Amino acid sequence: MKQYMLAVHMVEGAPTPSAEEMQQAYSQVDKVNKELQAAGAWVFGGVFSRPTARPSCGPRAAAPP
Repeated sequence: MKQYMLAVHMVEGAPTPSAEEMQQAYSQVDKVNKELQAAGAWVFGGVFSRPTARPSCGPRAAAPP
């Protein structure tokens, strides 16, 4: 089965959307999630912190044996 990641993000330094704009965006994302679930897709919703606050997920050097 193919897997996809759909991400919604904000650009750091860009003006913060109004509460009304954010609510509209949340509603639109919720609509897409419900459509995907109705079609049988597995949907996960989560939140990341600011880029400077989240841990790195990149490759790491192997520990010596």
